[in-house]
Amino acid sequence: MLRSLAIGFLAAGIGWLALVALLAFAQRSLLYHPLPIDPLLAERRRDAAVSIDNDGETLKGWLLAHSDPGAPLVIFFGGNGDEASRYLPAFETLTCCSVLAMNYRGYGESTGSPTEKNLRADALAVYDAAQKLRRTPGPTVLFGRSLGTGMAISTAAQRDIAALVLVSPYDSIAAVARDAFPWVPVSWLLQAQFHCLDFAPRIHTPTLAVVAERDRVVHKLRSLALVSALPGRVEPMIVPGEDHNSLLARDDIWRHLDQWIGDHTRH
Repeated sequence: MLRSLAIGFLAAGIGWLALVALLAFAQRSLLYHPLPIDPLLAERRRDAAVSIDNDGETLKGWLLAHSDPGAPLVIFFGGNGDEASRYLPAFETLTCCSVLAMNYRGYGESTGSPTEKNLRADALAVYDAAQKLRRTPGPTVLFGRSLGTGMAISTAAQRDIAALVLVSPYDSIAAVARDAFPWVPVSWLLQAQFHCLDFAPRIHTPTLAVVAERDRVVHKLRSLALVSALPGRVEPMIVPGEDHNSLLARDDIWRHLDQWIGDHTRH
């Protein structure tokens, strides 16, 4: 009997170690999901294509310029499975601003491979390059979705912005991973932890936080933990009935974003 129990515990332990090892090995593919560009959307806005070089790599994306050269500029940082060209139709509905949407390293036609360190560095480079792309200086708004919250937050803490939009934000990817895999020692294994709380105290700009009530990827508790850590004026918007991937499929959300950005960038 005792021998059978010991063998059972040993087998369970070996199985647990094997699963932990598998997750540790596969963590990059779980976190980053690079997609190719949508060729039809990209071709339709070929005139808006831009390239930004940083650290030996080339980031590719699009600048949708407003007719007013002094209009606000929104810089978009997408989620781990977002490819920027797929958002072009939605960005075109924004009437208040220009939009710069660049693909991360390895996404779309951007070169390189994503890591937390180089994505954060690229975000700063994109911000700096964006100011040079503008014909007239004006307010800048950072817009991060899901994984992109990490780039929006770290950039907002280090650059001058007028406002911040966070869709499905999180306090840290480490905390999100612990929610998904509570039986794994995430803090020991995870290479990219994206601790947004490290940057939050330095951000005092108006912030809109859009949260899906039924989000099963980034639980709303993770979003609200970040919201509570931001010292500036924060407007949490919890959207009932939506999940992580349906949130930005709603036209009324984009209309609200357009209105909010316009209201918070007028002098």
